[in-house]
Amino acid sequence: GPGRLQDIELFAQTGALLSGEPERETRDQLAQAADIFALSEAERETLLRAFDLFWGIQAASRLIAKDALDPEEIGAGAAAFLERETGITKAEGLANAVADASRDVAEIIDKSLAGRTFEG
Repeated sequence: GPGRLQDIELFAQTGALLSGEPERETRDQLAQAADIFALSEAERETLLRAFDLFWGIQAASRLIAKDALDPEEIGAGAAAFLERETGITKAEGLANAVADASRDVAEIIDKSLAGRTFEG
């Protein structure tokens, strides 16, 4: 959905392409995007924290579930692992963190790209 991992990665890649620098790591590309789009330090940190959260969830979910990650069905051990990877306890806490981070990231990206045109 909007403001999640793929949006962050695409925004970072856009920044890297516009900067003309050959960075390949998403965190480095995010730094370039932050410069290109004149993001505040708080916005930079929001994007980095969200990237870390979403990447942690994705990596953990690949290890503990074949299908969708359902906190009610993964078991206590898997839930504890997910909590360690994200630093967030309880399934509802994680769901709230994802919703908040997604909203914040979507707002930052929308604001940064509003009214811009990109020529090839």
